Amino acid sequence: MKSFWASILICGILILLIIWNSLYIHRICGELAEAATALPTCSQGEAALSALIARWEQEHVYIDLTVSRHQIDKINDCLYEWQSAAKTGDEAEYERCRYLFLSLVNQILRTESVTVGNWI
Repeated sequence: MKSFWASILICGILILLIIWNSLYIHRICGELAEAATALPTCSQGEAALSALIARWEQEHVYIDLTVSRHQIDKINDCLYEWQSAAKTGDEAEYERCRYLFLSLVNQILRTESVTVGNWI
């Protein structure tokens, strides 16, 4: 009987950790998406973009624990392309990278959310 209650306790702890992780990912991705949307145009956005990249580098260490390495690498590549577009003044590439970054963040939100579809 002790092993039954121990397994129930461990299962409950795992469920709580999964929910906590989902809430953390949701909060961080929401903040990153909001910051990316609020960035000014290419000619004025280099400093703000640097702040967004610094925030991503600070948080992706923890996000790495549950998000696939492939998704993390795609976001890193996107951010470096975005920074390059800001430095060269390429407005079209800057906006393309913004859209791609937002799409990748939303993809993480979809895959890491706690839904019945993700659990089956």
